[in-house]
Amino acid sequence: MSSEPLSLLRQARRDRLIDAAEHVFQQNGFRGASMEAIARVAGISKVTLYRYFPDKEAAFVAVARRLIERLTTLFDAALDAEGDVIARVSGALIAKHRAVFTTVRRFPEAGDLFAAKGRLAEDLFNELEARMAVRIGAVLRTAGIAHADDLAHLLCAAAIGVANAADDARLERDLRMLTGRLLAPDEPRASPAGDQNRIVASAP
Repeated sequence: MSSEPLSLLRQARRDRLIDAAEHVFQQNGFRGASMEAIARVAGISKVTLYRYFPDKEAAFVAVARRLIERLTTLFDAALDAEGDVIARVSGALIAKHRAVFTTVRRFPEAGDLFAAKGRLAEDLFNELEARMAVRIGAVLRTAGIAHADDLAHLLCAAAIGVANAADDARLERDLRMLTGRLLAPDEPRASPAGDQNRIVASAP
């Protein structure tokens, strides 16, 4: 058997182990999770599990990486969609934060993943936020909006606070309001869900 099929098999098994680890962390949180529980859910021995992940922390980081990939995909799809600047930017922020909100609501212990459990995955989530700000900044510059990079960083930081304070019913409305007020502060609007902007820009 060539090395390529072996590599594919190993990757497929690793993916299944991450599936199992994600399930355990979602159900039990970081502190309540164990390598034994991950191995049991995956249907393998702990010896096999340790060949892929040397400890629980490594498994946690692998799950966090996968989660960030999902959030990135959702964010990019919304930001690259058709529409005006505020619709695209607010849509991207909503897509990212709603995914976080939905996961934590379904699995309260999954909050450990987003809290990054100290420094285990903190750098990964910081990189995600930085990448989001860069992408939003590019969209704002294309639209001719002044101070694009500063506004992008402010939006991303403020969106975290809004999302942490909002409930499910308010999340989308509050993020749209935040985006509209920062990008078009003088634009009159009858309601948070009303007309959001008339700035039109092509995708970056």
